[in-house]
Amino acid sequence: MVTAKILDLSGNPSGEIELPAVFSECYRPDLIKKAVLSAQSKRRHPYGPTLYAGMQTSARGWGSGRGASHVPRIVNGSRTARIPLAVGGRRAHPPKPETDYTEKINNKERRLAIRSAVAATCDEALVYARGHIFAAEELPIIAEDAFEGLTKTKDVVSFFKAAGIYDDVMRAKLGRTIRAGRGKMRGRKYKGKKSVLVVCASECDAFKAARNLPGVDIVSVARLNTELLAPGTHAGRLTVWTAGAIEILREGDEAWCLSFSIRSLQKKPWATWKTANFRSLSTSDPTRLRSKKTWKHSTASKSLPSGPWRRWKARRKRSSHSRRKTQPARSQPDSDLHKVV
Repeated sequence: MVTAKILDLSGNPSGEIELPAVFSECYRPDLIKKAVLSAQSKRRHPYGPTLYAGMQTSARGWGSGRGASHVPRIVNGSRTARIPLAVGGRRAHPPKPETDYTEKINNKERRLAIRSAVAATCDEALVYARGHIFAAEELPIIAEDAFEGLTKTKDVVSFFKAAGIYDDVMRAKLGRTIRAGRGKMRGRKYKGKKSVLVVCASECDAFKAARNLPGVDIVSVARLNTELLAPGTHAGRLTVWTAGAIEILREGDEAWCLSFSIRSLQKKPWATWKTANFRSLSTSDPTRLRSKKTWKHSTASKSLPSGPWRRWKARRKRSSHSRRKTQPARSQPDSDLHKVV
């Protein structure tokens, strides 16, 4: 049983609390990096030109007999247009806006990455390796529940000074630099450093009191993710936990272990899947299964062909098929009526 001290608002120990098993999880930097990159990839915006970029012109070739190349030229002059080598023409191989940049991660890997990042917050070697400055006696730093009732930023600063972690906030304040490159013109002129992470049981008054400190992030246990615990894929962030957050972690850890044991003992009903009606299951809400034949002929799974003209023809063909109305089937003649003379 591993215990940790609970600090009051003056920085003095006021009790002890048993740490849940999540703080003893093994360190998995590979899964932490995979989870952080997956979260960052989901925020990436589509990038690419419009479908008809560079092709909205009336240019056409002159043909043979004029001693000029057969490239498209504007009607009222001789300037080339539309082709990639012309000024203002389309690009030969532009980035596709329909490209999917998201990186997938399994649910079990994502959960294990969060547990591993939580356990890394109490490892002094990993916290020092991230560059944090602190003078705390032990890790993790656990504050009493009265911290969630603070409404003034000066009260949060006084607690950080008493706990010996305010030097890290000053490191983030003095470490703000001007970004190199074009990012200065695009709304991200300054680069800042990450400092203390505060984890509370739920949203409280301390959210507004601590949000203006440089480099400080405050979050509830329900909103905890790998990117907050390991900024830049590097685990070991200096973290302050409240006693209520530790209790919620213990309850969630016990529920996670119980559900894992139940899932491991459960037998997967493969025999019932063999006799299931996949045609009806493909449209049902709880399963969302789909047969091989339906998936093979699905238009959603087919990607657009390469090239601007081919993509335009493919989209036009699909739109024409969608507008086509289905005619009612002809009624079959009765098998006995055609025999009557």
